[in-house]
Amino acid sequence: MDRTKSCPFLVQLFCRVGDHHQVESFASAETLPLADEVQVYAWPDSTLREIADVVREVVEDGKYKNAKQAFRLVYPDKQGSPVSVDLGIISTTTKGYIDTLCLSAIKFQTGDFLDIAIYVAYHCFARQLIQ
Repeated sequence: MDRTKSCPFLVQLFCRVGDHHQVESFASAETLPLADEVQVYAWPDSTLREIADVVREVVEDGKYKNAKQAFRLVYPDKQGSPVSVDLGIISTTTKGYIDTLCLSAIKFQTGDFLDIAIYVAYHCFARQLIQ
């Protein structure tokens, strides 16, 4: 795909540290967890690694070297109820199969959401400071 000649589309990401959002949060526009929203523009051939890199830049806890991002696709079923599919985990330190998946490969459609849980294993020293 020639990205200079095709128009990107809006992807709404909902990033939360420690766990995914409840799927019911995506039932209507009024219940969306807007405080956790990150909006990015992407193309059908944009990879989940590219999206993870953007999240790492804008979400504070995503900047840690040992952070992991668990991706979940959320979309409406035929009745309009939200359904989620776990896609996998992207690590900042290692690469895997999910890194190369593009939005078209996961059947992402305009209006779908990506729910991203960010997991950070804080260093023991940092834990001692928190306690």
